[in-house]
This record gives sequence, structure tokens and C-alpha cells, in this order.
Amino acid sequence: LQEKVGSLRGTTVVYTQYCSKLSERNPKCPVCFRGFNKDGEVKVIVDRLNELKNRVPTTLKNEEAKLNLRKERLQKLYDYKHVFVRLTTLTDEEIPSLKQKLSVISQEISEIN
Repeated sequence: LQEKVGSLRGTTVVYTQYCSKLSERNPKCPVCFRGFNKDGEVKVIVDRLNELKNRVPTTLKNEEAKLNLRKERLQKLYDYKHVFVRLTTLTDEEIPSLKQKLSVISQEISEIN
């Protein structure tokens, strides 16, 4: 998602540059440098680029919201990591050890009585 957000941020700049290049006298495609046969072709491309450029802010906002949500989830996982480690230690080591000690003490008490 970070790559997509970064790409969207650059898209507006690129589309604006393409449109300005296509607005020059005797425009050529900014990508392949081919000329255009009719002025209408250039207008269609510029209109399409402007249409795409106008969609970018909404798409960027949506993608940034998704990215922020993922970052928040990741931070929560990091925050709970120490709880998980503690629970694992208790379950795998400390509780079994304490049960064993309790058993030994209970047995000693039984022998004394």
C-alpha cells in the first residue's frame, strides 16, 4: 500500500507535466515522442489525462486511509506482543513448575499428617 500511495502522489505531477507538454506548439507524446496527426487527438488525450488526474485525490485519500488502518493494526499487534510473550511464559514454564511444586508440597503435607 505504501508503494501505491507514493505512486498516486506522483501521478498528479506526471499528468500535469504531460498535459503541459501536450499543450505546446507541435506537441509530441511525452512518453514515446510520436507526433499527432490532428489537434483533436491531443485534446482527447489531454481531456483523458485531466479526468484521471481529477480522480487521484479521492483515490489517494482512500488508499491513505487503508494504509493508516493497517499501520494502526500493526501497532496494536506490537503493543500486545509483550502480553503474548508473558502468557506463553506462564503457560509453558511457570504454571507447570508451580503445579509441580504444589504437588510436592501437598505430598509432604500428606506424609506429615
